[in-house]
Amino acid sequence: MVFLALKQYLDQTKKNLDRQYWTKEINYAWEPINYPISKDLFAMALRSFDLNVDLMKAYIERNLYTFLICAVLFGLLYWKIKSTIQEISSQKDFASLILDRVKYFNKHTFFSTLIILIPIFLIIFSKPPLVFISILSLSLVIASSFLIKEQFGQGINKIWLTFLLPYIILAISNLNWIVVYQERWYILLSSLVLVGMGVLVLKQVLSNNERRYTFLKYLAIFLIVIETFAFFSNLLGRFSLSKTYSVTGVILFYRGIGLFLFVNVFLEAIYLFIEHSKKESDVFTSYFDFQDLQRRMKGILYVGATAIWLYGLIWHLGFFDEAYTSVSEFLLKDRTLGDTVFQYGSVLLFAVVLYVSTFLANNIAYFASVKDQKTGASRKQRLGSSVLLIRLAVLTIGFLIGMTAAKIPFDKIAIVLGALSVGIGFGLQTIINNLVSGIILAFERPIQIGDEIQVGLNAGTVKDVGIRASKIQAYDGSEIVVPNGDLLSQSLINWTLSDKKRRVELIIGVGYGSDMKLVKSVLEEVMKGDRILKAPTPRVYMQTFNDSSVDFRVLFWVESMDIWIDVRGEVMSAIFEKFAEHGIEIPFPKRDLYLKSVPSNWQEKISKPGEDISPTSIKMEPKEDSTDANENKKSPED
Repeated sequence: MVFLALKQYLDQTKKNLDRQYWTKEINYAWEPINYPISKDLFAMALRSFDLNVDLMKAYIERNLYTFLICAVLFGLLYWKIKSTIQEISSQKDFASLILDRVKYFNKHTFFSTLIILIPIFLIIFSKPPLVFISILSLSLVIASSFLIKEQFGQGINKIWLTFLLPYIILAISNLNWIVVYQERWYILLSSLVLVGMGVLVLKQVLSNNERRYTFLKYLAIFLIVIETFAFFSNLLGRFSLSKTYSVTGVILFYRGIGLFLFVNVFLEAIYLFIEHSKKESDVFTSYFDFQDLQRRMKGILYVGATAIWLYGLIWHLGFFDEAYTSVSEFLLKDRTLGDTVFQYGSVLLFAVVLYVSTFLANNIAYFASVKDQKTGASRKQRLGSSVLLIRLAVLTIGFLIGMTAAKIPFDKIAIVLGALSVGIGFGLQTIINNLVSGIILAFERPIQIGDEIQVGLNAGTVKDVGIRASKIQAYDGSEIVVPNGDLLSQSLINWTLSDKKRRVELIIGVGYGSDMKLVKSVLEEVMKGDRILKAPTPRVYMQTFNDSSVDFRVLFWVESMDIWIDVRGEVMSAIFEKFAEHGIEIPFPKRDLYLKSVPSNWQEKISKPGEDISPTSIKMEPKEDSTDANENKKSPED
């Protein structure tokens, strides 16, 4: 009851102030003062302080369990991150390399944990009072002050700390529920100072072309615009309007930077947990896995942070109740399309549920593919194409939940699907064939993520088994999208279906003058290499009598598809060296040139053994003297 009474009193006070927003409350700045001068300012401030304390106590009592859960959550998360860092430092061989990539938690674990949770606290508490929101905002700013230098450098850090005091004073003055017009000159000066802050930040940002400074540019422009508006509103006697916009501008500027840090700190926490769960052999690849995960999650985190920022903007400007009422009326109003009655809110809810389902399905597939690539040695431990069933289940459940939540009748959907079946039968045969083929692949599991396969002319490693098509990463690094129908209709070679062993075949040619028994014994000796499996036993066969060589067929097995090319190269090098050591000839193409007739100006000379017959050693016949030839020519004057 105490909370409701205080809340009702403050709401009424706020409504009274809202009515005065756009009206002239006091004189213009250049006119004589026409408002009463309050003498006992300390008593007024103390009264507002007591009111806020009572309101905060009542709110805590009303939401005690929520506060306890948040406190426990903060303690557990802080303990988990702290212990993770300590375990990485003590157990990982590359701890210094890992922790060098961690620029927040390694130095400021407490404040980084606080930054992760404060934005969540801003949205989970229902109808919080202004004093509670101010405490959370101030906590976010203080925590961000320890990380701002790591993210933006010394220049932005100096601006942040320099203007931190005006922010705190404005935030405290915003908690004063008694109108004191003497604040006019302080707020006027604060607005002017904060415009200067925005200009300094904008100048700093424009001197840096990095992408991380882009959002700072828009925040600086927002601060300049809103503080300029507050400054001129103050000059024109709109005191309440000026105070509200001035406080909102600086609070939202600092909160925007805090939310940007929230996204980066959240991603860094995920990186720490990924590193902690990896084996030592994965330490170099885990950072690249994190980069891929970061690209996937950054977008939705930025959307969430932007939504929290916009919610704070509307709430601080006092438009939240009006905006909530208007949006609710727009979304919940019944609308008619033919004989169907619907609401935009139902359509929006259905779309949101489908989006969340798609996001979950895609990320489940991503995490499963990463896990399968790390456990590639054991096919039984991989989820493989079963991930497709999980994705279909998530999408189906999401679709059904969306329909139920949006109150969409199932009979209407059945009618639409019946009408679409005709179009599906004619125009979408290939797509439906691929979808059904994907389901068959999920149940029969002829391929899994990580398998080495060959379909037609395409060969590589299975990277993803999708609903319509699958992705194969070729050995040259390209990614091939193969429709699921082709995987069933064409001959499929799976090199790793039962195990990862592979047989390697070599055709080795030797000259006809070679000792064939010696050749076979040399090849069998090479087959005793360490990386060649003893079972199945390597085989050497005399294969073919060619035109210029006798071909031997060499067959041996290696343990894994991953190393067969390396082992084949080692074996061929060893064979070449052994043949050279034993004088075994490896034939190569030779050609004999027969001259049917010799030109008349050619001179035949028989050289003695060891005589130099290079062209420079052959004496050429003396040529006709050029002076005599020139004499026979007529001059142009003749």
